[in-house]
Amino acid sequence: MDERIRRLAGNLVNYSCRVQKGDKVYIHYTGAATAELAGELVKAVYNAGGLPFIHYTDPKVQRRQLMECTKEQMELMAEVDALENSVKDFEPHLALCGGEDGYDFYTAIITYWRGALVTGGRLYFEVGAGQADTVLRMMRAQGFGDINVVQDNQGIPRVVYGTLLDEI
Repeated sequence: MDERIRRLAGNLVNYSCRVQKGDKVYIHYTGAATAELAGELVKAVYNAGGLPFIHYTDPKVQRRQLMECTKEQMELMAEVDALENSVKDFEPHLALCGGEDGYDFYTAIITYWRGALVTGGRLYFEVGAGQADTVLRMMRAQGFGDINVVQDNQGIPRVVYGTLLDEI
């Protein structure tokens, strides 16, 4: 187990989301590569007295769906995700915890991983529609350069990544 993952899970649960006894915490993770972090999040939620509920998305299946879907289908899927009763009743939402401006997650990850990455290391984010420019500026302000934005099949900026530089 990478100690950084354990520490990140503890920071997300105890500081970013401030999980309290009895909180129902929805944890959505995507892909097998995130399972280790999801497991540590579950452990940290239990340790904080919360009740973790997990949801897993298989990216291969999701990719197959997204390769063929229409813009209208994407919009409907976004509405369903936003309104799904099983999600909205959980507080805090580790997968959805964005704070008042929607960027708390990015701030926490950029701040933490800036100290954990070696110079030349890369940080990648999947971002929501309209968030790419702000996340790019946040990364630049924390010493990341060679920052790129990748669009999805619908032309929406979806991934932002950059390289940690020697100096800000």
